[in-house]
Amino acid sequence: MVIDSVVADLVDFLNATPTAFHAVDEVKKRLKAAGFEQLSEREDWSLEAVLSIPSYEYPSIGATELLLSNGIKICYKSTDFLDDQIIFTRFTYGGLSELSEDEYMSCSMGSTIAG
Repeated sequence: MVIDSVVADLVDFLNATPTAFHAVDEVKKRLKAAGFEQLSEREDWSLEAVLSIPSYEYPSIGATELLLSNGIKICYKSTDFLDDQIIFTRFTYGGLSELSEDEYMSCSMGSTIAG
């Protein structure tokens, strides 16, 4: 079953990554095995592949949205608030995002209460 292989892969990943350092190293190995190329932050990057991705500008807030072929949307905004800071967040529909406002608080505390 597909779910069993996903769970087995997750368990293998968790067993191989007891710390954040190990997690980064494991992800690096997996990306390399999947054919991804490591880019050095000290070198100029070619933007040819990025430029072919559909993008949408939001000038009122100074943001740009990229739409990847798998449906993922990447939104980014450059600021001068803190130098060299990159903040990642993500959102996916499902789970708590599907709840009404009055259900959200009690359900969001479930993992804390369950311990």
